[in-house]
Amino acid sequence: MTRQALVPICSEDALLNGRVRLRQPEGGYRVAIDSVLLAAAVPVRPGERVADIGTGTGAAALCLLARVPESRVTGVELQPVLAEHARINGFLNGHGARFTLVTTDILHRADSADFGHAFDHVMSNPPFAAAGTSSPDPVRAVAHGPIDIKAWIAACLDVLRPHGTITLIYRANALDHLLAILAKTVGGIEVIPLWPRAGQPARRLIVRGRKGSRGPAILHAGLVLHTATGYTVEAENILRHGHALGETGKRLCTGETPPPDSFFREGNTERARMPEMPEIEQDDIVAARRVLEAEAAALTALAATLGSDFGAALDLITAASGRVVVSGMGKSGHVARKIAATLASTGTPAFFVHPAEASHGDLGMIARGDVVMALSNSGETGELSDLVAYTRRFAAGLIAITRRRDSSLGQSATVTLVLPTVAEACPLGLAPTTSTTMMLALGDAIAVALLARRGFSADDFHLFHPGGTLGQKLLKVSDIMHRGDDVPLVPATLPMTETILVITRQSLGCAGVVDADGVLLGVITDGDLRRHMTPDLFTRTAGAVMTSTPKGVRANMLADEALRLMNDNKITSLFVLADDHRPVGLVHVHDCLRAGVA
Repeated sequence: MTRQALVPICSEDALLNGRVRLRQPEGGYRVAIDSVLLAAAVPVRPGERVADIGTGTGAAALCLLARVPESRVTGVELQPVLAEHARINGFLNGHGARFTLVTTDILHRADSADFGHAFDHVMSNPPFAAAGTSSPDPVRAVAHGPIDIKAWIAACLDVLRPHGTITLIYRANALDHLLAILAKTVGGIEVIPLWPRAGQPARRLIVRGRKGSRGPAILHAGLVLHTATGYTVEAENILRHGHALGETGKRLCTGETPPPDSFFREGNTERARMPEMPEIEQDDIVAARRVLEAEAAALTALAATLGSDFGAALDLITAASGRVVVSGMGKSGHVARKIAATLASTGTPAFFVHPAEASHGDLGMIARGDVVMALSNSGETGELSDLVAYTRRFAAGLIAITRRRDSSLGQSATVTLVLPTVAEACPLGLAPTTSTTMMLALGDAIAVALLARRGFSADDFHLFHPGGTLGQKLLKVSDIMHRGDDVPLVPATLPMTETILVITRQSLGCAGVVDADGVLLGVITDGDLRRHMTPDLFTRTAGAVMTSTPKGVRANMLADEALRLMNDNKITSLFVLADDHRPVGLVHVHDCLRAGVA
């Protein structure tokens, strides 16, 4: 049977906020959150081997690899159709040899020697249906059981190395039966209930232990999955962000708070640390993600609002004969400074005026033909009033960036760019966060749109950025080349005795050889001198010793490109040629290095 024939109609879904791609049948067997929770509970370290018994479409294995990509997982699956899905999913997620598949019946396989006790960890979501119940879908019917759970656990332990860990997710109402089976060969057992909501009975639980251990059993407070409005923070960390299952509860039997790495080794003296962040760091990251997600959503909303007002603002700036004066108070003022700097560096003359200083003489900095851009989230910033009144008195263009079109600033402006009404990312709703991010992004959008309108080029950009890495990258050969008498040139008829003096005097390690019209014929380098080091060298002319057809560049070439040409050809200098092939300069590798071009 071909692989194609094995695979029914399927859908492609995502786990862990898109970090895991999952192909699975459209009907029948479908992955639930059990697989994600199971993977989060395995205390795997980089380089360790994990067996996923009953892997299905590979969801738990892929979630584990997303968390610890340096681990290796072997999926064991009875049904070829699901094993084929798992194989495809491994390639979809780029795991290659880190995720391998074995299609076999774990309960009745004759090839147990092939596995041996090979795995550091075994995880499994065993079939759990009660006897006498069955799904009409044949794949789902097999996947959900029923099975002999004692034989299943024995098969899991059979492939586990001594002191390796076994992690199961199973029905909460079968806990007593599960513990009775595990107690004979597994110690240090931990039970983690999974509560649907606070106060509701657990329907699933995580049970994990260590093969051959004699450590005590621990019952943890467990994980609450849902609130009235969605997942709890702890559940969201696992289900959306791929964190390990943390331990935040207390041991119910002792009232003590367990350490976060409470997966005990032999004798309860060593602890195998789970690869997870401390709880406080998880809370910090969740808070940070909420801020970034809130601000990203605000920018999406802002993009959707852009329309004719944005075009009108660009028209107003483009038509102005003067500069753009940007102003704002407080956090809006900091954003205004950055907008002014971005405009100025991208071809739109602009500067910042502090609104309070404007009221005390700096209004004189604003001239006829200027356009004022004023930033105020509320549109009622008192310090801007004198600046706004000045623009009205002298009919200067005024662009307002504010959340309220009906505010004092919005009503006074020539063009009003309205920010969408979204909550600040600050949990108190007080610190300007989302609003200033939108202002900053809108300023960038204006600057870049103006840049495109004006056809602003890399050459223009370099004029405003002569320093720093950007300036170095945009330097041209003409900016750093030697000119005039500093360029070592000799006629083809010049004796080598004099040619060597020219090379030595100019200290550039070469001389260009030109004809009577000044056209470059060739070049003499230190290498040419060594190659022609014979008794008759000093009786020869430059034209007889030169290397013909030398490499040359144009003055408008980027210095970075000239350096690359020298490196590629293993030479140290290039003559700069005019259109008629006459040398107008010379650039040496040292010139590039001195200018910071490397």
